[in-house]
Amino acid sequence: MELIPGSTPDSGLVLYWAMTKLLEQAISQVRELSEAEQDAAAEAIFAHISGDDRRFGLTPEQVRDVERIRKALSDGTSRLATDEEIAEFWKKLGA
Repeated sequence: MELIPGSTPDSGLVLYWAMTKLLEQAISQVRELSEAEQDAAAEAIFAHISGDDRRFGLTPEQVRDVERIRKALSDGTSRLATDEEIAEFWKKLGA
């Protein structure tokens, strides 16, 4: 992030921090959420910043599942569905 000067008609010089494009996009999407969902997003950000992501961590079983899936993807015994396959899946469900 960088410090960027700006100005306002009544106060003169103002300084503000520029966010990365990705963070700006995320904040923009968060603004569209309900108040409760915005609070949950804020808690996740604060937990990440403080290094306390225990609340958002995976259980040991979930970690094993992720490792198993990643191995299957890397050795070719599994693959991710394409956008077209996902669309067809939702179509079959009537969604």
